[in-house]
Amino acid sequence: MKTWPRKNCWRASLPPACRPLIRARQIAAGCIVLAVLAVAAAVFSVFSRHRARQAERLAQETRAQSEQLLGYLSDDFGRDLESFGELKTVAEFAQRQIDYFHGLPPQLKSPQSVLNGAIALVRHGRTMRLTGNAERARADDQEAIQLLQAQADTGEHSAATLELGMAYTELATLEDNRDEPTGPADARHALALLRPAAQAASAPASVSLAYADALIRQGWEQNATAPAQAIKSFQEAKQVTVALGALTLANVFAATDHADADGYSSAALTALGRLDEGTSAAQSGAELARRVLVQRPGNRQALHAQEMSLSYLMAIPTSRLDPETAVQLGPQVLEASRAQLGLDPDNTVAISNQGVAYENLAIAHWRAAQLREGALVYRKSADVFGDLLTRANTSGVGNQAEALVWTGEVLAQLGDLPGLQALAADDARFLALHPLSSATADDLHYRQSMAPYLQALTAEARGDQATARRLATEAAARVPWAERKVLAQTSIGSPGVLDALAARTALRMGDFAAAAKAVLAAERRLASLNRTDRLQSYELALALYADALAEPANATANLAEATKVMDSLQPQVAALMGPKEVRGWIRQAQVRH
Repeated sequence: MKTWPRKNCWRASLPPACRPLIRARQIAAGCIVLAVLAVAAAVFSVFSRHRARQAERLAQETRAQSEQLLGYLSDDFGRDLESFGELKTVAEFAQRQIDYFHGLPPQLKSPQSVLNGAIALVRHGRTMRLTGNAERARADDQEAIQLLQAQADTGEHSAATLELGMAYTELATLEDNRDEPTGPADARHALALLRPAAQAASAPASVSLAYADALIRQGWEQNATAPAQAIKSFQEAKQVTVALGALTLANVFAATDHADADGYSSAALTALGRLDEGTSAAQSGAELARRVLVQRPGNRQALHAQEMSLSYLMAIPTSRLDPETAVQLGPQVLEASRAQLGLDPDNTVAISNQGVAYENLAIAHWRAAQLREGALVYRKSADVFGDLLTRANTSGVGNQAEALVWTGEVLAQLGDLPGLQALAADDARFLALHPLSSATADDLHYRQSMAPYLQALTAEARGDQATARRLATEAAARVPWAERKVLAQTSIGSPGVLDALAARTALRMGDFAAAAKAVLAAERRLASLNRTDRLQSYELALALYADALAEPANATANLAEATKVMDSLQPQVAALMGPKEVRGWIRQAQVRH
């Protein structure tokens, strides 16, 4: 049988000289195979790197687009959302953006990421301030300022300077709300950061709006001590907002800023005695806010501006000695306040403004001799500020104390002993449930003086004058404001008369004579302008009595005139405790003369 040779057995038959050639060819073939594999690997590697680069580029583009979207959502959309009072939603949304930023690895925190994170912090801080969480608001503002300052220092991101100015404006607002002395300095710093860009010919609307906000903040701060300077700040802010289309509603944010500036201008003008201009400014602010609300119902900034302007508009007639007109405006102011709180019940600024509105209305009731109504509305004001205290422990302390004082004053004048006892008991319960742990020293002393002062009023209503004087002296030791109540020996009257009587009690006779004469001249002038102020006549009689004590030569004539004025008082005023006591003083003085 034929058999086949084994595999490769043919090599054995080749001559020996051919074998090296065979081996070389085998090696060459192996190298060719390896080269082909290497080329294939290189091609695959290049293709893989290309795909990786494409994926990385796509990821970077996607992240950049996401950053831009986050920037829009935190800035433009966030402001829109905030304007409709959805503060809780804004806070939750901003917190998610903050969490995203904090979760980024350091190598991925681009300038845009840092900017977006800072914007979210400022917006979250604003919502925290508005809802009464001052500590978190401060932490957010300070972190945002730190991030933005570092970015602004590099000069690589111009938007950081804009946002840094806005962050300082927000921090100043927080500090002003808490009566901290650093607010004005931070507002000035915000203006210094924003002014160069805002005054450039091609300033974006966002920069101009931020500058207007800072000007309004500065004006608000100036209102208390320098109203003339405040008016200049508000006027400049309104020039900016008009250029942005505020009056045509082309820019709704500019329109609400303009309405705010009008309302605050009204307060400054009124403080300067320019009542006609103050009325016009308040009317302008209320009307512009109304137009915004027609276009955008429920706009929170417009509701705030409307309520503020109407509140100032209500206060001006009282300054004009026409409190009955002020009373008629009260329901409109309170309706605006309720509308704002209906949309955003946790807004502490809106709660505070409602307390002020009640207080202004109570003053109007009191001056119009609508005494029971005055007591009720003063009590509502105290309750509103008490609600504010339960939400934000440092806000509303002084306001609540003042409202309690005047509630007690009116009840004491009415001789309402049960009402005074109930007020004192309610206040004691409130302080037991809500101790004032972080109020300023001045506010805390003022608030703590209320307990002995209310007790003093209660003792006086019982006829226990010795106890009343002891408790009133205790209150005066805590707060200098209460001292003139004790020294004047009366609970109502114009501040000038009370100061004059206090000077006499302190044996400063020269001061007393000068003050008494000046006050009498002022009260005569007010009497000539009086419209519906039912207490002014009583204050004129009190001034005549004070001048009779200061000038014995004129005493007989002054006391006779004072008696005639007292006889003309309306029955509800004549029945008050203060006028009864003053009538007795006048009779005693007439006996001496």
